[in-house]
Amino acid sequence: MITFCTFLAGFALAQFVISAAIRVVGWHRFSQFSYPASPLAIVTVASLVSWLGASIPLALRGTKLWVALKRSVELGSGYEGALLLLVVESLAGSFVAFYVSLYTLHFLVPSDLRHAPWYGWVVTLVAALSSATVDAPLFIGFSLLADPEQLNASSFPASQQTP
Repeated sequence: MITFCTFLAGFALAQFVISAAIRVVGWHRFSQFSYPASPLAIVTVASLVSWLGASIPLALRGTKLWVALKRSVELGSGYEGALLLLVVESLAGSFVAFYVSLYTLHFLVPSDLRHAPWYGWVVTLVAALSSATVDAPLFIGFSLLADPEQLNASSFPASQQTP
């Protein structure tokens, strides 16, 4: 809940920055950057919030919340690039899941139902649920694959390694 609320607050702040940029440079100059600005804001805020991810198991073990958040930021220091890569991979996977379910339902549902007033809401809900379903397992899976200790470890025993 803390990371979700932090993400929402960070994204609101990012939208405030985007609207301030629109006011400063004008919509006619900013319009060409409006589409990439929003995903860039999502990735930036999500990668910053990902530093707080280690606080969840710490808080569940009984560590006080502020201490867990501080420890999580300490654990994330030095791994900013890896966390950014994990967030980008996870967000890309959830976007793919969203659009695959969106277009799959478009092909599976008869055209008579597609024009019903409730159809858009149902499709959006199903697509959002599929996106949310794959997001956490993707992030956990990618983080296990990107374990720095495993990447630096050799599969050879110490006796077979050359100096």
